[in-house]
Amino acid sequence: MKAWKITLIIGIIVLAVGLALFITGLALNGWKFKVEYEMETFNSTEDNTTLDLRMSAGSMNVQFYEGDGVEVVYPVSYARGFEVTERAGTVKVNSFNRHIFNWFGWNNIPAVTVKIPQGKVMHLKLKISAGSASIASGAYGDTLIDMSAGSVDVGEVVCKNFKADLSAGMITVNSVACTALGVDLSAGTATIKSVVSNVIDIDLSAGSVYMTVKGNKSEYAVTVDKSAGSCNLTNQSPAQGTAEVKRIDVDLSAGSVEVKFKD
Repeated sequence: MKAWKITLIIGIIVLAVGLALFITGLALNGWKFKVEYEMETFNSTEDNTTLDLRMSAGSMNVQFYEGDGVEVVYPVSYARGFEVTERAGTVKVNSFNRHIFNWFGWNNIPAVTVKIPQGKVMHLKLKISAGSASIASGAYGDTLIDMSAGSVDVGEVVCKNFKADLSAGMITVNSVACTALGVDLSAGTATIKSVVSNVIDIDLSAGSVYMTVKGNKSEYAVTVDKSAGSCNLTNQSPAQGTAEVKRIDVDLSAGSVEVKFKD
């Protein structure tokens, strides 16, 4: 056997032994490879108007319940934690790593549940670095979803302004009724099954947007600025006699936009 092969085999064996000793050493010093979580609960005591939810990994559910204040149920462990605070009308949830070597257990993090009192309208800011989230049907104030990667499912919502900003990932909205709707995609897919809005802005660097607008296409002023990609809309003015100002603006660098209309 050639010398370089013998050296390679010895090197692999030494590396394997070293890795085994390293893992054993971590275990002897209390390192746990299976992350165990405990659930904790935060109950707000102030009259809050905004939810600011930030998640680096895992899953989150936003829902309504029969209660008096915002309630957050969240997991904590030696490796990962959540900071939940309320200040100046805002309940803020922020996840963080407790340990730099948080390599294990990232995929079995229990879901965070954020509960809003039934009938209370709150502004919603949701920022996801990775993971998934679901937003229950209901009424909200301004709603902003900012996602680097992952997936978000949104029920049937009524809100003031709705904005989805995706670097990657996927968002699916069953229906949204709002004053203004914005979709800004660097990559990923946005599917909005039903839209009621007088102002719709779509800005794509890449990715796909599929949208169904309730109403007649002739009611809208449509502007399309396309560098590349595909869009089933073209520039148009609203039909004569249209009393209400409605517009759809599409700025497309690449990707695809498909907008359908349904009375």
